[in-house]
Formats: sequence, C-alpha cells, structure tokens
Amino acid sequence: RSSVTVALRSGTQIDTEKKLLSLTITASRTGTEYVGRTALVVELSHEPKIVPTFEASLYTGTIDRNKVITVESIKLLPTTSDSSVRVRLSGEDSQYFTLTFANNQATLAPSNMLTDAVLKEKNFFLVTLQAEKIDVGTGEALVVLTVEKSNTKDPHFEQTLYEGTITETGVLNVATVRISPDSFVQGLQYDYTGDTALVTISPDSTGTFTITSNNVTPEKLIGKSYILLSIVAKLEDEETAHTVVILKVLRTPVVMPKFTEPFLEGELVLNTLEVRVPNVELVLDTFSADTIVSVVDDRYFFDILEDFPENVFKVYLRLNITREMLRDIDRLSLQVAAQNPNSEKSYSFITIDVSRAAPPAFERLVYDGVIDETKQLVEDIVTKLTPDSAGERFTYTLEGEDVTFFSIKEAPTWDNIRIALKSPLSDEEFESRTHFQLNLKATNTLLAVDTVVPLIVHVKHSLVKIPKFEKPLYKSRIDTGLKLVPFEQIKLEPGTYVGMTTVTIRNSNSEFFGVQLQEGIVTIQLLKELDAASVSGVERFEFVIECANPDLMSGFTTILIDIDRVVAPEFSDRFYNGEVREDAQQITFDKAVTLKPQTIVTDTVYELEGVDSALVRYVVSNDRSLSFFLRDEVNKEQLKMRSEITFIIVASNPSNSQPALVPCTVKIIREVKPSFTRTSFRGKIVEGNTVVNFGSFPIAWEADSVKDTATFIIVDAVPNSYFEVQPSENRLSINIALKPDAKWDQVRSYPYYQLILQAANPGSDTAQCTLVIDVESLPTITPTFTKAIYRGSLQEGTKEVVFSAADTITVQPGTIMSTFQFTAAEGDANLFDVMLVDDNKFKVSLKDSIAPGTIEGRDMLSFIITINNAYSADDTATIVITIKLDDIISPVFSKLLYSGTILEGTSVLNLQESILLNGGTFTENTEIGIGGTDATLFVVSRAESVLDLRIQADAIDWNELNAKHYLSIYVQATNSGSDTATSFVVIEIERLQQPQFVQSSSHGYIEAGDRNVRFADGSELRIVTDSTQPGYQWNLAGDDYQLFDGSLVEDLFKFSLKESTATEQLLGTRTTLNFKVILRNPNGRTIDSSVVVNRRLYVPQFSKHIYTGSFNADLQLLLADAIQITQASFVSGTVVTILESNVDFLALEQSERSVELKLSRAISTDDFQGLQTHT
Repeated sequence: RSSVTVALRSGTQIDTEKKLLSLTITASRTGTEYVGRTALVVELSHEPKIVPTFEASLYTGTIDRNKVITVESIKLLPTTSDSSVRVRLSGEDSQYFTLTFANNQATLAPSNMLTDAVLKEKNFFLVTLQAEKIDVGTGEALVVLTVEKSNTKDPHFEQTLYEGTITETGVLNVATVRISPDSFVQGLQYDYTGDTALVTISPDSTGTFTITSNNVTPEKLIGKSYILLSIVAKLEDEETAHTVVILKVLRTPVVMPKFTEPFLEGELVLNTLEVRVPNVELVLDTFSADTIVSVVDDRYFFDILEDFPENVFKVYLRLNITREMLRDIDRLSLQVAAQNPNSEKSYSFITIDVSRAAPPAFERLVYDGVIDETKQLVEDIVTKLTPDSAGERFTYTLEGEDVTFFSIKEAPTWDNIRIALKSPLSDEEFESRTHFQLNLKATNTLLAVDTVVPLIVHVKHSLVKIPKFEKPLYKSRIDTGLKLVPFEQIKLEPGTYVGMTTVTIRNSNSEFFGVQLQEGIVTIQLLKELDAASVSGVERFEFVIECANPDLMSGFTTILIDIDRVVAPEFSDRFYNGEVREDAQQITFDKAVTLKPQTIVTDTVYELEGVDSALVRYVVSNDRSLSFFLRDEVNKEQLKMRSEITFIIVASNPSNSQPALVPCTVKIIREVKPSFTRTSFRGKIVEGNTVVNFGSFPIAWEADSVKDTATFIIVDAVPNSYFEVQPSENRLSINIALKPDAKWDQVRSYPYYQLILQAANPGSDTAQCTLVIDVESLPTITPTFTKAIYRGSLQEGTKEVVFSAADTITVQPGTIMSTFQFTAAEGDANLFDVMLVDDNKFKVSLKDSIAPGTIEGRDMLSFIITINNAYSADDTATIVITIKLDDIISPVFSKLLYSGTILEGTSVLNLQESILLNGGTFTENTEIGIGGTDATLFVVSRAESVLDLRIQADAIDWNELNAKHYLSIYVQATNSGSDTATSFVVIEIERLQQPQFVQSSSHGYIEAGDRNVRFADGSELRIVTDSTQPGYQWNLAGDDYQLFDGSLVEDLFKFSLKESTATEQLLGTRTTLNFKVILRNPNGRTIDSSVVVNRRLYVPQFSKHIYTGSFNADLQLLLADAIQITQASFVSGTVVTILESNVDFLALEQSERSVELKLSRAISTDDFQGLQTHT
C-alpha cells in the first residue's frame, strides 16, 4: 500500500479548548533495519454558534403620562433568530412592563405595576431584553424609556435623552447637555445618579453641563456596555426637569494573532546540537508590541527569542540540553503560542527530527593477515573506515579470545588503523596454532554508536598453502535494468590454492548471489532475476568470499555491489493553484506544473486521481511540463454548483516504487454574481402610495457586485404580483413599486405579499432574495348592529312591520361609511322589502306582490340582514316577526315607573315595590327584556307576574360611576304577536362618605442632628374634618416608610426618624426621603398622600478659610493659627485629609476637631528648590 487513512475514533470526546491534534505515523518493512516516520497535525475548528442578536444594542424612547410607549421597532436579526428563541425582560424596572414577541418583533406594554404614582416618581425606566437560544447563548439589548413630565413653561432640558460614547481610555464624546435657555431660571439645584464614579458633571451659571471622564480604565469598564447618568434639576426642592445621558462604551477590537505558517518542520543535528527550523512568523497586521509569544514544550528543551523584524521569532535549544538527553529520541514536537491582550491563543505546531550521523563502516567486511616462520606478522593488518567517517572522532578497541596477542598501534586515524602483534609468538604458540581470530570495534565517541569487523590472522607453517586473493576488495553494481554489471577479474594468487580449493559466500546481506572457482578465477553470478522489491530498502549488497584449501587455511576478499537507482520523481512545488473560466476549456496555473529537472526521465508516467479527475485531461509539453484542460464533454451546467475543482497528479518513474503526488486546486472564474446585503427584506406599502417603504434596511447589495447592465426581475410572487422593479437614477439602489394598472382594491385583498427578487449581471449566475411586503390600508370600520336579534310584529291586513323602540333595527352610529351595503337573505327574506332610513335604521315591510294567502296560517316569520363596508368584516342580525291577530292580548305593567336605591360599593338593589305584570296580561310564553343607558349592568328574570331585577356579577366598576347619581333602564314584556309593554326603572346611588386629605402631598425637612420632621406653616399633612367615619384606618407605605414613625393627633400627622442602627445604615448620606400615608374608611375607597422629606446634614467648616505659616532656620514648621473645625459644624466621625499639595513632606494629625500639620519626613533646603509658598 502507498497510502494510509487516518480517522477519528468512534465516540471520541475532544476538549473544547484544544486547538490542534498531533500524531506520528511510522512505516516499516519486514527485513529492513530502518523505519519511516511522518507527523500529522490536525487543526480543530468548531461549528459556529449563532447567538440571537438584536438589530441594535440600545433602544431609546419615551413614555408619557398616559403610559403610551414610543420606541423604535425592536427586532432580532433574522439570520440569528428562529422559532426556538425566547425573549424575556430583566432588570429592576422590568416589573413595570410586559413583553410580547411575535414575527421576530418585541413589543413593550405597561404592566399593572406601572401606576401613576410610579410614573410620577420615576424619571426614566431601564430594562434589559434577553433573547435566549438553549445550548447556544443569550443576546441582550438595553431599552431606556424617559418619562415625559416637563411643562414647556417650567425649566426643562433641551433633550430628555442624550447619547454619546466613551472609550476604554476615557475619551468622551457627547452633545452639549443644557437646560433650554428660554426656560432657565436662577436658583436651580442639581442631583446626579447612575455611574457618577466614572464621570464628573459640572454645571455652569447658564444651565450648561460639562461632562468629563474620571480616571476611566479598561478594568473599570469590565462588564459594562453603557454608562448611564441621570440629571435632575430642582427649584426650591421641587423637581422641575430631568434628562438621561447614555454613553456607549467603545472598546478596542480584539485581534487574534495569526501565524503565517501553522505547521513547521525542522531537524536537530545531534552531532552539533544545531537546530534547523524555519523562523516562526506572525502576520504583521495581527502583531503588536503587546503580543505575548511563548513556547509550549513538555520536555522544556526549547525556548524562543525575538528576531528581526519584530514579528519574526527564532526557536533555539536550551543550553542545558545534552546529547545524552536526546540519545533515545527520534522526533520532538512543540508548539509556539501567541496571544494578544484579551484575545484567545493561536498556535503554530513544530516537529523536529533528531538527525544522527550514520554508524561508522569499514571498507571491508573482513580483514586478514599472516604470521610466517619468523613468528611475526608478514605485514601489519591495515583497516580503514569508509570516507563518510572522515572528520568524526572514534575510539578503537580489540575484542575476542585472541585479543591478548595483538594491539592497535598508536595514533590511529579513520583511514589508517594498524593492528600488530604485541610480541613474536613462542615456538609452542607457533606450532599449536593455525590461526587467530578477533574483532576490531570502532566507536563514534559523540554518538555512542559503533561497528565491528572480524580479523583473521593465519599462522603459515611449512608446506601449508594459504589461499590469497589478488585484491582484498572488489566492487561492482546493479544497473537500472536490475542486471549485475560484470566484476573485474577476481583471481587467487598463483601457488596459494590447490585443485580441491573451494569458495563460499559468508556474511551476506542477501540470498541473490552465487560464486564459482575455476583455475584460480572466481566468478559471481545472480541466482535469480532481480525486481524492484529485491532492491527496495537495501543500500547495497555486500558479502565475503571465503576461499578454503581442504583441511588447511582460508583466504578472504570483500565484495561490495552498489545499486544504480532510478531517481524518484519530485514535483517543483508542493501544490498548484489554477483557474478556468466557466465558458473555456484551458486551465491556467500560477506556475508551471512540472517535475524537478533532476527527477525527470523520458518514460515518466502521469495519472490523475481524486474526485474531479474525470473532468480534466493533460498534455505533456516538449519542455516536460504539463498543460491541463477541461474535457470536451464537461459543460457549464456540470460546473454550475461548483466554485472550484480539485484533483491529484501522480507521477511515477519506471523501476522506482516511490511515486510523487501533488494536489491541484482550480478556481472556476465566473462573471461577478450580484450579492444582496441580506437574504430577505421587509417593507410596507401604504394605501395612497405607490412605492414600497423598506425603512432603515432598503434593498441593497455588496459594493461592486452589481454592474450597470444588471437586470432585476420579480418571480414567484405569492399570492399575486401587482409589483414591479424600478431602478433608481444612480443605479445604487432599486425601488419596488405598484404596477401602473394595479388598483388598491386588488392589492388590499391580502395582508402581505411575498416575492422573490432575482438579480444577474450579464453572463453571471442569478442571485436572489426574499421580499415580504406588508399591506397597510387606511382604517376600514366594520358596521355593527346594536343587537343580534330584533323582534317585530305584523298586524294582520297591514304591510309594514312594527318594531318597539328597543327593537328598532339600528346600526351603531359612526360605523357606516360611504361604501356601506346590506343584504337580506335566508328564511323569509323573499317576502319583505328592507330599506335603510334615517341614515342608520332599517324599515321592513311586506312586498306589494305578496298576497295575504301566502302567509295565512303562519304565526312567525324570520330572515337575516348582513351589513358591511367595502373591505370590512360582516355583521349580521336576525329579524323575528310575529304575525299579530286581532284577539292577541298585550302585557301591561302595574306601573310605568319603578324606583329604588343601591349603596355605593355593593351590588344589592332595594326597590320600593316589586315590578309586576297585571293579571291576565301574561302567559308562560311572555318574553321579557331590558334596555336603556345602564342596561348592561342588569339582568332580569320572571316568575309568574313578578320580574326579578338584579345587578350582574362583577359588572359595576364604581370608579367609572364616580360622577353618576342614579342608574336608569327600562323593562319590556311581549306576548306572541302583541305590542310591547314598557316600564322605566330609576335606581338612585347612595354614596359612602370618603376620607380626604387637606392636600395630596406635603414637603418637610429634618434639621441636622434632629430626628423630627418639620413642615412649613400651612403645609402640614392634615385630614379634612368630618371626612372620616368610626373605624377608619391609616398606615405608612412607599419607598422609605420603614425609616419613620408616625402619629395622628386629632387631624394632624407628625413624623420622626426611628432610632435604630438599621435606620442609620439605610440613611447613609441620603438627603431626600419619601413615603406615603394611606387612609381608608370602613367599606370605603382608599386614598393616599405623598410626603417628601429633605434631610439637612452637617457641613464641617474650618475656623478660617486660609491658614498661614513659615519654616524657621532649623526647618521647623510654625503656623500662625491652630487649624480647627468649628464647634457648631463638628460631629463625631468627621475625617480631615489633605486634598492637594505641591510638596510630599507634609502630613496631618487629627484629634477630634483639632488638626495639626506635621512633617512626614526629614527635610533639607533641597526640598525648597523652586518653591516660595507651600500649600
């Protein structure tokens, strides 16, 4: 396999704070010594959570005395809202309002808690709107409603609300706040509430206010989106004007640092401990002097330092890291983290391979020597390392059983390691031995790696032949055709071998070769044909040929066979980006697609892979580069939904198993497609206008996305399209207007229209957006009958139907418009003519064509009248007509007028006499009813001749009847076909006595140090004499009532502050307190009166405004007068501090009301340099 697939394990949970995942992939092949490794870094991205967001973060408006709220439309951005979003109110003032949320719009309305008293007391209301989507988040918006109180004749601010901005560093921008010059009067005093610790407010003598920031820092603004201030102007302790100032907090945008390369690779050369890694670079626009860059390294091997320019950094190895610490490590990984103030961290991942020098290698696989009859080596055994080992530091040792006989000569070098006998052999040693065998080990001292080569030393006795090759080393190679190139002739020296001499391969790293000996010449041949797999993973073939005389000695030579390899293909770049026009075939790349010249061979094979490879073909040019084209069968429709195509080029060289792969991305170039700024726009068409008004979000598109030649059309209009597109003169916007032939009577038939607006530049794709157009017709009133059923009678032999006064068919006045129309249908409607008379009444009569026999035998007729104005709803009434015969008896009441009483606050009627029908004038089918001005308050029933008149449950609101002295109705009775009898009923209202205050509010004050509330003469709170009844009650209520005790002496109230620690804590430094006195009679209504109390606090005063003094020659401080607080203004707890000084060596010491000015440290004349007077 040439590729692997990496997938995330099923069920894996990844920490949300993780930015990267990394792993190492290792590849190995059976029988080879080395493994291949590569690092894989996966950058994690999270699916964005779209938090519901309001169109504005602040909404401002007003609320008037009638509790009518005026505020701009409050909506969520459509792209952030869906049916799962829930909107609620929060904040202290949320109790005073209710919220409805429908069609993506929030509407505020006053709640029952918003009383007139609250409205009078408050200057503004502040509520927070919270739009929540479960598991996603909550978006917020602030709503500020100022209370419209001001009388234009009284002092008032020019605006009830001022908006401005303030930065995190305190730069403040707001319009001039001032009282309207034509209403300004002298003597105004001002109170400030809100975020007053963050700003300073300074009024001048003309009522103009200067607002400046007060030591504002980013830390003080944490959690704040706005700063809110309230300014109240008072005249003689009466509030006359107020305004609200809202400052939006402008924050410095948080920029997340970005690396130019999120993944870097490098190496650490173990020999020199040199780190070779590209510099870490941050995108300049995301880097500043406050950016913190650090290394995240679990091993603490690496650190980082700033390079040049300042956004470039260099990773280096710490000085305490040694080669020994790196001995068993093949790859190191670390991260470089970067963070800007208040931003999240970004990371660049670095992998570093530990690069080791190859182990030392000897030129030959075996070395041999000869000891002759002199009992000495004929010559030293000279060994060499390969030239790759030049420059390295080695140590050499001998190993094996026979090591005691040999030694390494002094000062060995890589190309001259000499082994010699320590001393000549003894006779016994010479005679008893045929050879010596030992090993030579070479160790790289820096890398602690070694290699061993065997040494064989033959002992040459008389008449013993030792085979010897002419050369100790022979080389050849395997060519690119995987054939063995013939060796130079491998010969044994004459006289060193016999007829029975044999040759054998030893220490071979393969099984592909065989040897033969013939007449002293050794030949090497391949035992089988080689293929690519045979040479894969093998640097070269090497073995030793041993030539042995039977029962005698052996000689050796080393064979090295190098492998000529076909170079692996390699592309000139890691990826290629190109583009193709949608209506063209040729693909243009930003650089030539080609292999590196040294990797190109004449028969390189190319293939295309990947999802879009079937769409593309290639051509190999004369310069060996590749050109690409879309295939002829690929059409525009296939590419319509695509923005790019991708494929992979695979290049393979014959006899090389390592192909080259490179990804290609081809962007499809189209004519610029129009891009609307929103996916939908909502507008309104008002009767009388022809152009749709889209308000603050007109139909618009992204800059440069619409050309002058663009076309706009309306498609998919639901339910019908009476609209057309009208481009504006400057072509920067368009209007949606009614078509010239569209009539409003057609348009108004639907509450809204939904259209699809399409836009296209010539040759481009079509963009579209949805238009929703609400239809607003001028008010259309629905006509309304006064009753649902009208009863009349038709006297036998007459034409006109007679209706009593209470049953006259009547339409409510004011509901009939010029387009009023009516129809009579169903039942017996075809028998009657119905006419509208007196503007709003109907007359019913038998048609002239109806013969008396037609209705003979009928005692009742009925039909329905339906009425409407054009485009209004319908209203209907049922007409019931009784045919009246001559012998019909009409009911008669015992009196024409009945009277009675009702006690205020109750629902019990007291009639002076019962309402009766005279005997013989009623039957069990007699119908009764009520009418008149106050009929809705009553219900009537009948038992035989007696009518029972009662008040309907919960029908009376005594507050609405406050001005009435009596209630009037009439009762009616009708027998089938008879005239209607009517009698009137008058109910007198007996009023309860109500308690009263002399005045609805009182203003008092408390002197400093006192607890009793005092009132100016005539302003005390009193009860109106004789307005109370036995058992009346009173109590205190309102904001601060818990701070006061009250008493009532005759008709005069007295108040005083409670004496308790809790009271003192609640009072603090407050100067204005308020509460209410509530008064009620038994069974009567409740009334209240407001009490406002101004609290006068002690203001400490010094005995003098200026104290003077001097320093004598001994630098002692002498004051002319003692610093004291006056006895009258001093209270316990008064603290004196230095507010401002031009020196740093003075301090205060306070004892009760006496203050002593002292030196805070030793001083010298140097402290007075440049000073004349010290304050």
